[in-house]
Amino acid sequence: MTSKNKIIYAAWPYQSSILGVHNLIPMMRADAYARFSRICKSKVTFITGFDELGSRTEKIAKNLKLRPIELLEKLYPANKDCLDKFSISYDVLGRTSDKYHYDFVMSVIEELIENKTIIQKEDTISYCTSSNNELVGSMIKGTCKNCGSVAIGDQCKSCNLLMTHNSLLHSKCTTCNNEVKFIKKNSWVLDLNNKSIKKNGHASQSS
Repeated sequence: MTSKNKIIYAAWPYQSSILGVHNLIPMMRADAYARFSRICKSKVTFITGFDELGSRTEKIAKNLKLRPIELLEKLYPANKDCLDKFSISYDVLGRTSDKYHYDFVMSVIEELIENKTIIQKEDTISYCTSSNNELVGSMIKGTCKNCGSVAIGDQCKSCNLLMTHNSLLHSKCTTCNNEVKFIKKNSWVLDLNNKSIKKNGHASQSS
């Protein structure tokens, strides 16, 4: 078989808890393919890692009275040990908190801003009135305006209505049960009217 270069990725699980079987199965599949490719004389770079961002990590850390970084530093050795015990043959094990990852993402964002692919647009941001922390949809509960049931985030599970989190009635923070305040501020969004995007046929209107 002809030798060639291959980059193989495995899904980056959220590092908000100890890894489970559902996290390991996709990694084991990628590992099997990486090993097979090496046997076939391909030059393989097998990349995986841990996603340390997201509201779930913040919520669990707060419940444990830890800062998110403290929770992550406690979990990382245990999760790395789990991968090593299963002999996952990764070449690169990354973390989204790594400096090189941060620098790369910032360079991409700066390029998008320079090319005006992303622009600032006014948006409504949710904050907890107690902690003053910004809240994402899954951290907000309230009353569905359609059926009156309790709903969390952007969908009512009772009537399946899709909505924005700021359209819930009597909104409260799911962590502390305090009221939610909504503040308008500028956010960075993809400009779907950008000529380079239109040229590739991805969209026809701004969002």
